[in-house]
Amino acid sequence: MRRITRTATMAAALALAAAPLAAQGGPGRGPAQGRGFMAGGPGAMARNPVQVVLDHRAQLELTAEQVATLESLRDRVQAENAPRWHQLQEAWGDVDPRALSVEERQELRQRMQELAPVRDQIRTTNRAAMDQVHELMTAEQESQLHGIMRRGNRGADGRGMRARGARRGGCC
Repeated sequence: MRRITRTATMAAALALAAAPLAAQGGPGRGPAQGRGFMAGGPGAMARNPVQVVLDHRAQLELTAEQVATLESLRDRVQAENAPRWHQLQEAWGDVDPRALSVEERQELRQRMQELAPVRDQIRTTNRAAMDQVHELMTAEQESQLHGIMRRGNRGADGRGMRARGARRGGCC
């Protein structure tokens, strides 16, 4: 059961980590606009999942020792993943897939498929780090983290903007 909770929390952490970067792409669903490959570019999955945990340190009531350990782990993950992110950024470039021809999009898709092992290495590093995070936390903290990750950017009540009075097509 604990393993399932860890896996679910890890998946949620990775998804939550990508949300702020993907949201910076402006309207729509990121530069790929639903074309099926790396919407938002490689930056869309660049957020360090350990940083997400640190961002919620007050809610999780992390001890000073836990914070120090997590900061060290965050820095190690960042150092391990930095060259991989650089490799993905170089392949992606400053391209906006909406401005590419069908052939150019296909070439970009092919380059990204060739770099799948690099993305897999990033995911493996992030998952291993999150395993260490879970080992460090108490059962209560893990439960809280699971709730935070499950809610994602929907807010404390888990219902998103609609629960705060937003209407379809506008904010008021």
